[in-house]
Amino acid sequence: MKKLLLLLLIPFYGISQEVVKRNELYQIPEKEILSQFVIEHKGLDAKSAYSAVRNWAASAFVNTKEVTVSEGDNFIVYKPLLKFSYKGLMGVITEGKITAHTKFEFKDDRSRVTITELPSTYISQYGSNSFILWPSTYNGKDMPNEYPNKGGSSNKFQFRKYTAAIVEKNSWVKSVKNIDFNKSDNSGDDDW
Repeated sequence: MKKLLLLLLIPFYGISQEVVKRNELYQIPEKEILSQFVIEHKGLDAKSAYSAVRNWAASAFVNTKEVTVSEGDNFIVYKPLLKFSYKGLMGVITEGKITAHTKFEFKDDRSRVTITELPSTYISQYGSNSFILWPSTYNGKDMPNEYPNKGGSSNKFQFRKYTAAIVEKNSWVKSVKNIDFNKSDNSGDDDW
């Protein structure tokens, strides 16, 4: 009986395939928002939280001036370029990019983080293009909201690209969520 059940399940196993969905990359797909969340830091005022994020950025980026977009009393915006590799068409290792516009907004006891994908520049033999990784439309046509890891090489290529992008995005979000707000100091500017 167990063998019969196993034999009946084999066709269903072949049908069920892995699928990558656009909403796995974007928390709010309509706005290309990769992630938005609040970090609680009880007992820490907005100024100290701001200082903690600046300290984190000093170790997270080689040169904070290259990635800092703007700063204010209660916010700071960084624009790092996240790079990842995946097997492209015909198995060629290809580089993908996500420009992760990361905005921190500070209040006493909490900070809101919004990570939005901005267009990244891709240079090829035909020139340079600037676009987001998984647009909802391309050349006036709707893009699929999911790609299975089966079928033609185009589906498999897209599946690998978006799966690798999700891993890189999740790594960035984890890095931001792991900021140590206990290491804040108010010693002033870090420029010397």
